[in-house]
Amino acid sequence: MPSEDVPRWDVVVTAGGTGGHVLPALAVVDELVAAGVARERIGFVGGQRGIEGEAVPAAGVAFRGLDVRGLRRGFSPRALLANLGAIWALIGAMRRARRILRRSGARVVVAMGGYASVPPVLAAARRRQRIVVYESNSVPGIATRLAARRAAVTTCAMDATVPLLRRAERIGYMVRRPLDRFASDPAIRTALAAEAREVYGIGADQRVVAVVGGSQGARSLNEATLGLVRDWCDRGDIAVVHLAGRRDIDMVTAAAASLPGCDLRYLPIGFEDRMERVLAVCDLMVCRAGASTCAELAATGTAAVCVPYPHATADHQRLNAEALAAAGAAVVVADADVTPETLAASVGALLADDARLSSMRGAAATLGAANGARELAARVCALLEDAA
Repeated sequence: MPSEDVPRWDVVVTAGGTGGHVLPALAVVDELVAAGVARERIGFVGGQRGIEGEAVPAAGVAFRGLDVRGLRRGFSPRALLANLGAIWALIGAMRRARRILRRSGARVVVAMGGYASVPPVLAAARRRQRIVVYESNSVPGIATRLAARRAAVTTCAMDATVPLLRRAERIGYMVRRPLDRFASDPAIRTALAAEAREVYGIGADQRVVAVVGGSQGARSLNEATLGLVRDWCDRGDIAVVHLAGRRDIDMVTAAAASLPGCDLRYLPIGFEDRMERVLAVCDLMVCRAGASTCAELAATGTAAVCVPYPHATADHQRLNAEALAAAGAAVVVADADVTPETLAASVGALLADDARLSSMRGAAATLGAANGARELAARVCALLEDAA
């Protein structure tokens, strides 16, 4: 049984699994600190296996991990055995979450989604602690639905989510600084774009396409992008910044080495922790449609070709992408349809139509203020004052 050397916290933030949950959670932490809550009085409880195990300590926030595992679909012996293990792990995670909350003395628990948030939420409900919920996707997951039933405050990013959760209010998207200042201070974008061109070696006259499949990558997007680069080798007017993800970067780098000499500037990168540079410099982004990605597109007014991950829970990435497309901010291409040819057709048509690109950027910027983190932090601070 792990030792629980837990400091005193005023707030516990809980989320896990993917960047769509963890990155908004870190944005809230930043805004809580800006509002006057000491960083050392904020704790983060998440999964031991998710990206939060690295991202949260790197942000200077105390982290406690739980052994939580997702359930497998199906009735095969392997799936049943794995689910028995997941249930046993959940029981242990519940016990540990109760100890963490009791010893920290936290007055508010902020639940940002992901299965890792379930044990802290249930533990907080049992201890009658105030629970604040935020849903970043268009369709709330099971963890968020569970938390919303016990919440004092329930919030979300999109209008479509409001009727799906009990007493929910839309407060807007969440992004970390400096992305939330792109719209209010164009000089920030200009400076970051210049920095990006220097760092990536992109010419002043080259149009920039960014391909982003998430922290782990997206195999279909990566393979189609390699084909696109091969077909467009003579396009010296274009640069492609390709965030291939940690899982596929070796494959992509090896494939890129076999390409013939290109006039096109091609930069395969495993992971970029300065996404603000990528968003500042790109004319068009090709990407999945997770919550964090959609929030960044809206906050920065970035035109996109969205390729939703087809196996996302409740098909929420498709719904996220369709919300962008309905506003005129994105073009949606199904994952099954992504090939070098379809990617070239979509990207090429947009790069050749400056008026449409400009319209898409404007539409993205009108999708909603990216001040959700500040709004949520204000509600948490109000609950802290009420509980003092």
